Amino acid sequence: MKTQALSIKRFLSLVALILSLVSLVSLTAPVNAARLAATGDGSPSDANIKYVGRWDTSDSTNVKSYWSGAYFSVNFTGTTLSIKLGAAVNMFAIIDGVTKYYPSANGTVNLTSTPLASGTHTLRIVARSEYDTIQFKGLVLSSGASTQPPAAKSKLIEFIGDSITAGCCTLTNYVLNDYAWLTGEALNADHTQIAYSGICLQDAFSCYSENRIGMSVQFFKLQTVRYLNSPAWDFNRYQPNQVVINLGTNDSTAGVSDSTFQNTYTTFLQNVRAKYPNAEIYVLRTFGGYKVAPTQAAVNARISAGDTKIRYVDTTGWVSTGSGDFDSDNLHPNTNGHIKIANRLQSVLGTSPTPTPTRTNTPTVGPTLTPTRTNTPGSGPTNTPTRTPTPGSGPTNTPTPTSGSGATCSPISSTITAPFSYDGAGTFCWQSANLGSYINSWNTTSVTLNGVNISNLYVASGSYPAKIGGYWYVAYNSSVAWGHFEAK
Repeated sequence: MKTQALSIKRFLSLVALILSLVSLVSLTAPVNAARLAATGDGSPSDANIKYVGRWDTSDSTNVKSYWSGAYFSVNFTGTTLSIKLGAAVNMFAIIDGVTKYYPSANGTVNLTSTPLASGTHTLRIVARSEYDTIQFKGLVLSSGASTQPPAAKSKLIEFIGDSITAGCCTLTNYVLNDYAWLTGEALNADHTQIAYSGICLQDAFSCYSENRIGMSVQFFKLQTVRYLNSPAWDFNRYQPNQVVINLGTNDSTAGVSDSTFQNTYTTFLQNVRAKYPNAEIYVLRTFGGYKVAPTQAAVNARISAGDTKIRYVDTTGWVSTGSGDFDSDNLHPNTNGHIKIANRLQSVLGTSPTPTPTRTNTPTVGPTLTPTRTNTPGSGPTNTPTRTPTPGSGPTNTPTPTSGSGATCSPISSTITAPFSYDGAGTFCWQSANLGSYINSWNTTSVTLNGVNISNLYVASGSYPAKIGGYWYVAYNSSVAWGHFEAK
């Protein structure tokens, strides 16, 4: 009996020891897990890297972005940092709030030409435009350094639109100067820009982007309209708190009827709601006052259908033509206009108590900006929407055979293969009298001007002069189209 009692006592002691060990493990496991989650190696699959926007993660060794302003954020330790890229891309790197532009970055790119101080730093990598695809293959950290999760943001805002929302045309810093980016930054929010230059809401209509695809279709895809066979986007990847939609300018200038536009917009809003059941949806009056009535009618139709989280935002007076808020085309707000819009939109979406600026007004720039428009093979030209304004509102369209300095422009055919004249002061120009009956647009195939390659650039005839990527493009509505490049 004594032996049995001793065995029971030993058994109970063993059980107590096991329970103590289990308790210790359960207490320390969360700490160890937190430590594991708090450090990373900078690979594309690093859990500390926060991808914002539509990123293709199907290849864990090469993660790709497609839309304007797509970015990823991460914190890191160490004094040096490089990024590995799978293909050339125009991008911004923002380290500790300081922005630097990297045109045509490729391979392994040093992001810290001057070593940083010891400690923890912030990083954001941003695609310059919707024509720039980041192929991210990892970060190269200092010896012994690691990544950490970035600071949490107040919310996620998704912006849907055309060139005005994508950061197109005369904005010096492209997407970083756009109202969508500025608004998201001011509200300390993460933000996405599902926007494409020249796109209409209406599908299968001859607008100003490739492949006659409208946002009513492409919004639901992973990739932009440059990719005819884009897979569908997985809307389970993220759910925004707020959605801001700004569409209709291109539909108006391209001639989509109000009734068609209204019906398409109503259905589009219904489809967006199906994907984002809890988001607040804000439908903006276009800043130029295009398609106002059918836009309002579409919103009212959705409210009547029971959508209680949608509203029309009247932007009248936010910016105005003739007051320095727009480019010379009177379609695209300039930098000043985008700032005004962002200031007004912030109050609509709600202010953040702790805004965190992460952008400098004038980023450090490396080599000359390269407005390269590289297409997916077979996808057609990349059309930058410099469009025909309302008849009677523009200047007299008089073909001019000389550049600003008086040099004669080079005569060329519609294929734009002849050499360009150069006036010695940074101006290139051309003249064509062989466009046939198709005078609404012309395309360069591939030309190099002063070391800058311009591929498949679209310019509508009859348009105002519009500065794109630091260069001026001009076309006139007649049998002769001409233009010039002003080197910057």
